[in-house]
Amino acid sequence: MKKSLLSAIKVCLMLLAALVLVFSFCACSGTEEPTTTPAPATEPPAVSTFKPVVEIDYDETEFTIVETTIVEYIGKGGDVVIPEKVTAIGDMAFSGRSDVTSVTFTKDVVSIGEKAFENCSGLSAGFVPPSNLAYLGDYAFAGCTGLTEIEIQNKPIEVGTNVFEGCTSLKKVIIPKTFATIPDYTFYGCSSLVEVLIDTEITAIGAHAFDGCTSLETFKFPSKTTVIGDYAFKGCQKLANIDFQRALENIGYFVFNDTAWFNNQVEAQKKLPPVDTPTAEGEEGKNNNADINKYVLVGRDVIIYYIDDNSNVLNIPDKAYGIASGAFEHCIDKIEAVNFSTSSSLVFLGNGAFKNAVKLTSFNLPIKVVVINDEVFSGCINIETFNVSSKLTSVGNKAFYNCQKMTSIFLPDDIQTIGDSAFYGCKALKEVTLPDSILNLGDYAFKDCENLSKVIIPLKLANVGVQAFDNTKWYANLSVYEEKPTENKFHIYGDGVLIKADIIDNSSIVIPENVKSIAAFTFTNWGKINDREFYNSKLPKSITIPDGVTSIGDYAFYFCDNLETVFISNTVTNIGEKAFYGCKNLKLITLPDSLTEIKPYAFYGCSSLPEIVLPSRLTSIGSYAFYDCYMLTEIEIPASVKYIGSNAFKNTSWFYYNTDEEMIVGDGVLLKVTAPTANIVLSSKVKSFAGGAFDSANIQTIKLSSAITKLPEYAFSGCTDLTEVTGGNINSIGKRAFNGCFKIKSFNAGSASVDAEAYVNSSLDK
Repeated sequence: MKKSLLSAIKVCLMLLAALVLVFSFCACSGTEEPTTTPAPATEPPAVSTFKPVVEIDYDETEFTIVETTIVEYIGKGGDVVIPEKVTAIGDMAFSGRSDVTSVTFTKDVVSIGEKAFENCSGLSAGFVPPSNLAYLGDYAFAGCTGLTEIEIQNKPIEVGTNVFEGCTSLKKVIIPKTFATIPDYTFYGCSSLVEVLIDTEITAIGAHAFDGCTSLETFKFPSKTTVIGDYAFKGCQKLANIDFQRALENIGYFVFNDTAWFNNQVEAQKKLPPVDTPTAEGEEGKNNNADINKYVLVGRDVIIYYIDDNSNVLNIPDKAYGIASGAFEHCIDKIEAVNFSTSSSLVFLGNGAFKNAVKLTSFNLPIKVVVINDEVFSGCINIETFNVSSKLTSVGNKAFYNCQKMTSIFLPDDIQTIGDSAFYGCKALKEVTLPDSILNLGDYAFKDCENLSKVIIPLKLANVGVQAFDNTKWYANLSVYEEKPTENKFHIYGDGVLIKADIIDNSSIVIPENVKSIAAFTFTNWGKINDREFYNSKLPKSITIPDGVTSIGDYAFYFCDNLETVFISNTVTNIGEKAFYGCKNLKLITLPDSLTEIKPYAFYGCSSLPEIVLPSRLTSIGSYAFYDCYMLTEIEIPASVKYIGSNAFKNTSWFYYNTDEEMIVGDGVLLKVTAPTANIVLSSKVKSFAGGAFDSANIQTIKLSSAITKLPEYAFSGCTDLTEVTGGNINSIGKRAFNGCFKIKSFNAGSASVDAEAYVNSSLDK
């Protein structure tokens, strides 16, 4: 082969060079040594950058190999032998090759990429991955409908999601302890699967992991599995025998509800007589254990279902360790009270455990519950009192969302995090004392708590989310003064968080030195709230953000019409989405060297900005980041930029007047084409492109370069005459990728993941 001949020539040249060196050394050894000592070098010797090149002997008509990775299989199919020294099978390398009947790996292969063998339906019988495999990507063998048995080697391995999804002939799998967890959707739709052997060390089973395994009749949980995700066994109607282990304690939504085992349990429980368990001596109130037959419990006594007898009161058994998501969903609108005894063992409340319990008026949280998960009490519109006696550590997203009648909440000192929208819409809440240990307050945490007039914030609070206190009396009253202020007022709370600024002197503003972060909407276009006039109607013209500030929040300077200059210290590492949106008079801004991402809409509508220097470490520029910056004529995109979102520079002079046939910036990102032809063939320089790059009505066909793997959001938006797109190695298609493409006849998406709105507003929309 050509590569073998080249290798031989290289070896000969190296031997010849070695002989010359030896001869030169021998000739010099007979001469006298110099009497003077050589002068020391003024510069240190150069460090060698030589890297050995791995030579792989392979047939170029079978594989495309870059360095040691197979990026594409181009052979004739059949039995494929991976060449020695190949270390990785790249993303989609064999995707769709149904003519491949077997693959033989060497021990050198350590990585199999995303969708590497997706839809290789010709692969049949048993399959054993490479012995030294360390990485198995998402969808790696999805749709391999011929595979019947899989045995994973017992070595450390990182595993993606959906790896064996849709392997409809798969009957047996052996999973070693090195999996650690079975990821989401691993065996989704494996309708022939009947035998699953899982090592006892596996600690978690992901959401939908065995969803659609309609032939599965028996399952034994590993002894150390503690977590199982939502719908893990959805559609497993034949699953009648389940061997539970006591370790199982965190159970997701509707995990077993479709199984024969579940139906049998419910029917059996209904037939059991009431349990008459005497109340413990000295204990007052209802005997909770008497109702134990009304519950289906599994694992570490986790309640997964309530045998509804039209009762409106739940007496939770003392032995119950947790309540799974959806356990009471079928009767949630009837529940008026939930009782726990002082001996309750309850530790865990699943996501949304009491969501939309509209008749629930009070709740006493058991003492051992330390985390309130997402949406546990969301929509409990009539709950008035909530008593906490435990050492809570966190309150999840939407935990008390829209609990309109709750007047107070005690937050213990151990809480560090309150999630997004945790108390959103709690209109009756009047005051809140945030715990001393709190570090993070989520977006909209207390938004629309209209009567919240008192908030005590401790010194540790470092992050305040978007509109965390929006539409509360407390936030509005920050800008209400008995006498008109004579200087700018900065409202700083927690660990240097600037949450509001009342600007009186707008000539030049320097953020105080004790500020560490600027919260969202801090300098937004102020006016009147609740008919109380602010004294900050004058917006700043100049802002200096000093050393020490690390973050500028979303919408921080949203529509600051008067803002002209901004100086940002290099300590800032994050500038939020829409941070300078609509600052139409902004003429100068310095971006910090440490910035790696410009988020979507960050400078949208900064129509007076003539130039901007982007930091050399920048890797990503979001959608519409500089949209409508009409005056922007000077900008240089660093070579480090790998991603640019849709229309990031549209309606800028810099973008509009560029006449390159291919406007390529950063690390091979195509911003637009101006070729005077209806048939576009992209050069090999193009690695990716921004949505809107082909916004031209006269383009009819486009051939993508082989390096392109994604069709981004609005990829061909506005190409009204486009009829055909070919080329590329597409693995994902974004939202409205073909928006306005009314003439396109077809597009072969292959095995790519397709956004639900990818074909909306096009001839492909069905």
